Amino acid sequence: MAGHFDCHAWITVSQSYRVEVLLRTMMKQMYESRKQSPPVRVDAMDGVELISICRDYIYDKSYIVVFDDVWKEDFWRHIEHALLDNNKGSRILMTTRSMNTAEFCKKSSLVHVHNLEPLPLEQAQELLRRTAFQYDEDKQCPEELNGLTFELVKRCEGLPLAVVAIAGLLATKGKDVGQWKRLLDSLSAELDSSPHLSYVKQILSFSYYDLPYHLKGCFLFMGMFPEDYPISCKRLIRLWIAEGFVKGKHNMTLEEVAMTYLSELINRSLVQVSVIDSIGNVRNCQLHDLMREVVVSKSKELSFIQTCPENLSNHYRVARHLSICNKSNNFPMVVGNYQTHSAIFFDIEELPKSFCFLQFTKSKLLKELDFEGAPLTYIPEELGNLFNLKYLSIRDTKVKKLPRSIAYYKDKQSIYSINTRRGMKLYSNFGSLESLEKLYEVDLEAYSGGNFFRELARLKRLRKLCITKLKSESVNALCDAIQQMIHLQSLRISSIKEEELLHLHKMSSPPVFLRCLRLRGRLMKLPGWIYELRNLTKLTLEWSRISDDSLQILGVLPNLLFFWIFEGYSGAQLHFHKNHFKKLKDLRLCWLNDLKRLIIDEGSLTLVEHLELGPSPQLEELPATISHLKCLKTLSFNNMPMESVRKLLPDGGSDHWKVRHIPNIYFLYFTVKGTQHETYKLGDSRLLELLS
Repeated sequence: MAGHFDCHAWITVSQSYRVEVLLRTMMKQMYESRKQSPPVRVDAMDGVELISICRDYIYDKSYIVVFDDVWKEDFWRHIEHALLDNNKGSRILMTTRSMNTAEFCKKSSLVHVHNLEPLPLEQAQELLRRTAFQYDEDKQCPEELNGLTFELVKRCEGLPLAVVAIAGLLATKGKDVGQWKRLLDSLSAELDSSPHLSYVKQILSFSYYDLPYHLKGCFLFMGMFPEDYPISCKRLIRLWIAEGFVKGKHNMTLEEVAMTYLSELINRSLVQVSVIDSIGNVRNCQLHDLMREVVVSKSKELSFIQTCPENLSNHYRVARHLSICNKSNNFPMVVGNYQTHSAIFFDIEELPKSFCFLQFTKSKLLKELDFEGAPLTYIPEELGNLFNLKYLSIRDTKVKKLPRSIAYYKDKQSIYSINTRRGMKLYSNFGSLESLEKLYEVDLEAYSGGNFFRELARLKRLRKLCITKLKSESVNALCDAIQQMIHLQSLRISSIKEEELLHLHKMSSPPVFLRCLRLRGRLMKLPGWIYELRNLTKLTLEWSRISDDSLQILGVLPNLLFFWIFEGYSGAQLHFHKNHFKKLKDLRLCWLNDLKRLIIDEGSLTLVEHLELGPSPQLEELPATISHLKCLKTLSFNNMPMESVRKLLPDGGSDHWKVRHIPNIYFLYFTVKGTQHETYKLGDSRLLELLS
């Protein structure tokens, strides 16, 4: 449907919202739907500015916007002025559980209210079969189970969420008639014994009770995240591990085991997938609102989670997990207790003066502290009193230095993750954190001498490392330290400036399990050890200015899926040879100013789905063999000359035959390097206007 409109957005509203946040999210999605960057100041704009810029943006565009899960009657009054009727066939959809909310919208707009009815039994039965057997090879329901599927959907009363939940549960039972019959009997007994619960909640609760023991804690922990919150799978998995929910298995890392847990919850239809990356991996997930209500209810019953701010009841004194959300601007005066295992902060715009970090230091059982996105400026030395701390996230905070006290206690060696996205300074003896698995990111500008790298070499269990502002004279010491990290899977190295030369060749034994590598700095020639990385799936080169043919040898890496180059190659010709890059899915060749000729042999790049080119002002023509890239879904050109664009036009373009098999072709234009200005899609009337 989105393809019929110039731009689109899907906004989840929920019970508590801020109008500015909704407008900001809507604007960002509209820009992103056209592969454009939103205005630079969008995050600093107030409501009036956001409404004005939104109206200006959609003035000449058809758009569709979905507002999902609206609760408050006056919601439309807050938002309607941003969405003008421009006679372009635009549409606004709103979902709500409240008829009063729908009726309120009628007062100011032409509204059609569509009441969702329960599914007919036949459709409900088909939905159950399709969901329960979606992972089977034949995807068919055996004849002997048809009668039971009919009885099960009758108990679901046509409610799609209930049908899907039961189907997810059935998917774990195989095709055994006896197990299906026992499940039907148990479900009937549960529904008859809990008349106080809504029907769908009873069914969802039943799905929870059927979970194996090792998944129940993981599932309940997801109630820590606010309603409709996009849950990062990586973040969730790290928290599960720190809490001790994940048990080791032979030949599998804890992260891999945790991912199987999450996959099982998804397969049971208890968790929804919200974002998938280009190779099919789940990046974000979330709970359906009703499923979350079941989780929160069960968590309170078990004193498992306390959500703040709420009316703090007595059970907070024994709740093991604390979720602190500041959307209501009612920050709790008392947080943390002697039983608290974890504390996570969400949507904190400001920490009031009444907030005291030291409240957490009495929580001797605390394992996880997650301040992601909070306006935190420092961490006190008293953090060293938290002997059981395993996970500390200061990502997107203002913290620049960790306290020395973290290393004072031997028990602190259990910390396995320190997470930040700004340059961070470590204390002098940080190497004592021998169990640390993630260190992201460290600013080297604050260090001098070799002590830092001696301490870094002690972190032999690191799996993810990010180093920024590296100088040439420190490269050898860094290479020596990295060789000690035999478990390393992700490495990012960035030089202090674009011209800084990084001689990364002194590494005789690179980490063999390395999967992601990003090098940002002048290389001139690729280090020989890169070709030994048989497990590498993602490689990014920035500023490297490689001028020889060493890039071609990368084509033999057996598992490379992503290959991105930004100012990474200064040669005049780039050749992709036959049978090279056999698994590559995403290729980006950007800012290659000296490139004159691109050669793609037939039989190369056969699985590439996304290709981005330019700016390359000297590139003579698009290779004809691009027509052989049958898997290509998206082709993007940056700052492509207008004459070259005309050659690709469907009507009369001399080179259109090369790209006619590609569903999505975009032309991106920048005003300043790295600042996106406008995006056009091949076939868009706006593109023709630009060319005329």
